[in-house]
Amino acid sequence: MLSRISDRTALLATIIILVLTVLTCLCYLTIFINPRMPLNPFPPPREVAAASPTPTTEAPSAPTFPPTWTPTLTATPTETPLPTETPTLTAIPTETSTPTFTPAPTFTPAPTWTPRPPSTATSTTAPTPTATPWPYVLHGYVYHRENDKNEAGCNWLGAGGQVLDANGIGLPGVTVRVWADGWPGVTVASDSKPVYGPGGWEVALDDHPKDGVWKCQVIGPYGALLSEVVGFETYGEDCARNLVLIAFKKTS
Repeated sequence: MLSRISDRTALLATIIILVLTVLTCLCYLTIFINPRMPLNPFPPPREVAAASPTPTTEAPSAPTFPPTWTPTLTATPTETPLPTETPTLTAIPTETSTPTFTPAPTFTPAPTWTPRPPSTATSTTAPTPTATPWPYVLHGYVYHRENDKNEAGCNWLGAGGQVLDANGIGLPGVTVRVWADGWPGVTVASDSKPVYGPGGWEVALDDHPKDGVWKCQVIGPYGALLSEVVGFETYGEDCARNLVLIAFKKTS
């Protein structure tokens, strides 16, 4: 019986202590949040706004300046010397010589030119004959380009083109000669290389690009010259210009 009472008393005491502990913690928490609550036995002192002193404004005093000092000039008299008379010299006139005049030269009038009567003789100078145009002339310009006319590609150097009639149509059977100084050259007939178009021709100069100066001309039977000489150059180690294109056109 006594042990049961003791257990209940201990349990009750424990509950009371826990409740008081929780209440105490809540009171401290409340005081911490708001320290001015009536529960706080030591509230913080209230702040009293101190009246700020009223500034006293004093009117600025006018600055005072020292009296103005006026300097006084004291002139010291000095003696001024009297001017001294300077004698004036009178120049004595000198005799002037009488100038001698040289008579002006006289001019002889030029003789009057009388035109001669026109001569009745006739000129014996023969008139300059008018140059006969070539039967064939260079058509356009001389072009350099990469060889695309045969399978040799860069391992080739040559010239080629066309021979056209007066209407611009390919003309077969015309002889074209290509040569150089020290080399008699070769001749080829037009329309022998259709890859250049109607009237096409071609002359191989070497198996690789090289520097050189060459000549080209249209010739007729028995070596008759039918066009002016067209000169052209080639360039070594340049595969972009190893084909020279030249076209001739008939004038009439």
